[in-house]
Amino acid sequence: MLLLLIFSSFILVTLVEAVKPLGHRFIWSEQYKPGFGLEYCEIPKTGLTITKKMLCDVQKDYKGVPKLFSGPSKLVGFEDECQLIEPFFGKKSASKWRRPARNVRFSLVRDPLERFVSLYVFICKGSIASCPPKAKNNIHQFARWIYGLQRTANSQGKPREGGTNNAFVVFHSWPQTNFCDLKRSRMMIVKVSHDRRKMQRKMLRVFRQAHVPERVAKKALRYFTESSTIHTGRNNGEKRRLLREIRENPLTMQYLHAMYHEDFRYFKTHRFH
Repeated sequence: MLLLLIFSSFILVTLVEAVKPLGHRFIWSEQYKPGFGLEYCEIPKTGLTITKKMLCDVQKDYKGVPKLFSGPSKLVGFEDECQLIEPFFGKKSASKWRRPARNVRFSLVRDPLERFVSLYVFICKGSIASCPPKAKNNIHQFARWIYGLQRTANSQGKPREGGTNNAFVVFHSWPQTNFCDLKRSRMMIVKVSHDRRKMQRKMLRVFRQAHVPERVAKKALRYFTESSTIHTGRNNGEKRRLLREIRENPLTMQYLHAMYHEDFRYFKTHRFH
């Protein structure tokens, strides 16, 4: 029995050591420019939907169309309302405040493990439903699958073909440090936090840099406390359970560190003001 336990431990250590770190890869990032002096560098699974909705509401106020300022709702969808009504903006030349000479660049980042849990819920439990059967109810299998997709994409330039939308999945799974040139950029960074009031204060600094009036900024920032997306609105207890599961599984943590080692390093060394 003792020999069996020793042998099993040896196999586990061997497997853990076999998970090789993946290299860094620069990903072109969407730059959302709502026109009032801010430039938002988009990173998947960091609150992108709510942030763009918030910026859209400020843009509507800036263009002098307050009747289109709907304010936060309990559930926020994926549609970019400002893109839909862009032709209307073109006819409205009024601007309610003076924007800065240069755009203020900013982005949002998120704890790597919490972001990975969010990715799992998004891909396997939500309407996307793009994960393989063995990973649908097993976040550890999901980690192995994502590692394989990223490794193949790094070596071949694209994820392997399959019955799932692998290109979509792997794009959303890339490390945050692959986007926006985070490690060298001087843009303003807001860290996603469970303390939504704290996030509001951090984001208010960004709006002030862009000369957004306090009244308009605070109204838009209600999105952080009053709204959620379909996926962020899921059971927080389930997410805490999943987070605990991956932290307690050494092999899964090795896969995550192999994929997100640069993110972990960034969070350890970056000073979030």
